[in-house]
Amino acid sequence: DLQHGSLFLRTHKIVADKDYAVTANSKIVVVTAG
Repeated sequence: DLQHGSLFLRTHKIVADKDYAVTANSKIVVVTAG
């Protein structure tokens, strides 16, 4: 789960969108399907 894993990061921001432009300057990107 993304929110449980975010506890291990100093700063986090979880964003959901249909536009890949929101991933600009991201250090980690998780893409799921299904």
